[in-house]
Amino acid sequence: MRVFARSSPFLWALLWALNWALLWLVSHGSLGKLAYAQTPEPVRALLIVGGCCHDYDSQKQIIKQGLEATAHIDVTVVHQGGSGTKAEIELYRDPKWA
Repeated sequence: MRVFARSSPFLWALLWALNWALLWLVSHGSLGKLAYAQTPEPVRALLIVGGCCHDYDSQKQIIKQGLEATAHIDVTVVHQGGSGTKAEIELYRDPKWA
């Protein structure tokens, strides 16, 4: 604080003016309008499940709902491959799956 105590009155006037300008911008919503002029697109996520050893019917919904409630994200769920240990997910056969 000693730096400000020795500063010129001009610096104090400048800081005071900037403080009031910022307060005016915030109170009139100008900064908020600039920051949120466009709503960003949600992140797109692909959740692929299938095979044995998990309760995929319940887990896929829990994970999807949890992610979408927590973040701006759109989750697509693909449940393929049956429930056996030799599950083959057809989606992986498509070279453009990702």
